[in-house]
Amino acid sequence: MVKGKSMELLSPPLPLAKSPLLFLTLVSPNSHLMSHSSALSYLLKQISSLILPITVLILVPLWIEKDISIQNIFAFAAGILVMLTGLTILFVTIFSFVTIGKGTLAPWFPTGKLVVTGLHAYVRNPMIIGVLTVLLGESVAILSRPILVWLILFFLINNLYFLLFKEPNLERRFGKDYLHYKQKVPRWIPNLKPYKPLTKFSHKKAKSI
Repeated sequence: MVKGKSMELLSPPLPLAKSPLLFLTLVSPNSHLMSHSSALSYLLKQISSLILPITVLILVPLWIEKDISIQNIFAFAAGILVMLTGLTILFVTIFSFVTIGKGTLAPWFPTGKLVVTGLHAYVRNPMIIGVLTVLLGESVAILSRPILVWLILFFLINNLYFLLFKEPNLERRFGKDYLHYKQKVPRWIPNLKPYKPLTKFSHKKAKSI
């Protein structure tokens, strides 16, 4: 075989190299076999999962708080810092769901693997903590009592949801791996030391139910 043709065969097609879906094919499950159509489907799943944070962090606050104005410049600056902290937590958690859990943040497209590393190694629900932190920042930034009430209500709703639905479902899907993780890692108050999985096979796939 001619050397030039060999190099040509080893090189990826130019359209694939420039594909906007290339990142998704790298972080998605079975990425080496994923076609553009399945990558697009995966992208749509990720986008649809953002309905939850958009509703909680933007639509509901705009609905319940009519006065979106700066009341105090110092409170506004402090609120922005708190919001940026919460958004960072939220983005890091979503990235873990995509790259490690092979799923989304939404319950209708859950992760296929148990995520126990990153922020999850310190607390079981970092995503909700991130959402609560953003809501706190919004409340502080514009001195909004309605948003603060919404923060408390959102926390209570999620606490009930975790107790009655999410945690029992995770126990069924991941078995003793999740039970050990649940025993060692708090639901809300982070540990100072990261979690050590029960075995070296920490990212166990979920059972089909």
